[in-house]
Amino acid sequence: MVDLTPGADGKVRARLLDLVTGRSGKAYRDWLADRSNACRAGVTVATLDPFHGYKNAIEDQLEDATAVLDAFHVVKLGTQAVDDVRRHLAGCTGIIASREGTAIGCLFVCLHPDERQASLHRVSVLPEVRSSGVATTMVEAAAAFAVDHGARKMWLEGRKELKAVVRFWQHHGFVIDHEIEHSYIMIRKLPTRVDVP
Repeated sequence: MVDLTPGADGKVRARLLDLVTGRSGKAYRDWLADRSNACRAGVTVATLDPFHGYKNAIEDQLEDATAVLDAFHVVKLGTQAVDDVRRHLAGCTGIIASREGTAIGCLFVCLHPDERQASLHRVSVLPEVRSSGVATTMVEAAAAFAVDHGARKMWLEGRKELKAVVRFWQHHGFVIDHEIEHSYIMIRKLPTRVDVP
């Protein structure tokens, strides 16, 4: 347990309070319970790593403290999320909508040539330009790109709880093919492109 209270100069000088055997919520809860009421009442912010047992101990023993993730774990989890997205979208093509040089929307289209399919991911439009045709323009550009590269259908994952978004995709020719845990897999058939001499 480490005290990270800033000194009078505003700088943090970590002060080791104790070493506790066992890396569990119970060990943390018991340690906190052994502190005086005044000690526990003086804790306003408690940092922890993302282990639910620690959060439970804080809620149980430090009722007035705010629990926050420590900086190391925030950076680690953020980096992991970015890496997961990067790996997932490796080899995909980004489509960016811009107005007067400013990006206002984007999506990724991934080609799956073995199945003659394309998939859409991370479709985003700035809130202030929603319902102005930006997403429609990007989706049609993605469909044209997919057709140009031999795809016969395009699919995406639509979150079940976002009913308006599911309706948007249905309005743009996507139909629900099947369900997975929290989403629909939605498919849109694409026209076959034939170049005639």
